[in-house]
Amino acid sequence: MTILTALGRKPRVWSDDMKTLRTRMWSGGNLAFAVLAVSILSPSHYVQTRNLTFNTVDDVDTVAFDPSKITEAQLRQLILLSPYVVSYFNEIPGRDISAAGSIQAGVPDKVFFALPLELCVAGDPVYSHCEENDIVGPYFLRNARVNLERSKRGLAWLQQLEHPKELDPVVKFLEGELSHSVWIEETRLEYYSTWDDTALKKIHEGVNSEQFCPDVFMKLETAGSKEKKYAIARFDWPNCLAKAPGKNQESYPIGAWKQFLDAYGITEAYKQKGPD
Repeated sequence: MTILTALGRKPRVWSDDMKTLRTRMWSGGNLAFAVLAVSILSPSHYVQTRNLTFNTVDDVDTVAFDPSKITEAQLRQLILLSPYVVSYFNEIPGRDISAAGSIQAGVPDKVFFALPLELCVAGDPVYSHCEENDIVGPYFLRNARVNLERSKRGLAWLQQLEHPKELDPVVKFLEGELSHSVWIEETRLEYYSTWDDTALKKIHEGVNSEQFCPDVFMKLETAGSKEKKYAIARFDWPNCLAKAPGKNQESYPIGAWKQFLDAYGITEAYKQKGPD
């Protein structure tokens, strides 16, 4: 297994001034004063790091941090913004959004996206009759609304997440991608609820989909069934919008993440697990 990254700064060490002060105190014979001085001064010069491990089937992300600079509770929230923490989202109970990532030439990329309308987990009480969860069935729209509401909660979590200023670019990037994905799912649900393609023609983020994707709407006009229209709206329509000018031009701001790690003395080490 190869460690792909190790970021952060080394723990502090005793300064020369501190060593001199300790020597003078002990040589003077004032033991009580010396012990008191060391007990007061040493916490600010000695870093007691703690480790958190985020372990999944595919990878493991280990984080060392100084709890005097950032609490474990804060770090557990902010680590979800890490470009390396992707599959861990599958391990989080009650998760409301998904993540996707890749590493190209050692540089990670990552996005948040909404839960698909089609998600249905058998045995999860929030869903109904997953075995009949298809577009012409009686439960699809009901289950789709569950997923959309969960995605909106996930977006609200990200928008309200308290974070250091160093992470502003990261939050802005992830929020933009997630917000667009939520809009895609919300628009699809509106279309499936009415079968009126006006829902898919809305101008969003400056893109007029009717003008930019005329072939998609021609296919919708000639589609002979709800199943075909459903597939066009699920695949052809969002794939066309993804080609609009300015889309997919940005990538995860890895520099901002590194600045956050450095500012708070955090070290992150990512390993991808190999075959057994």
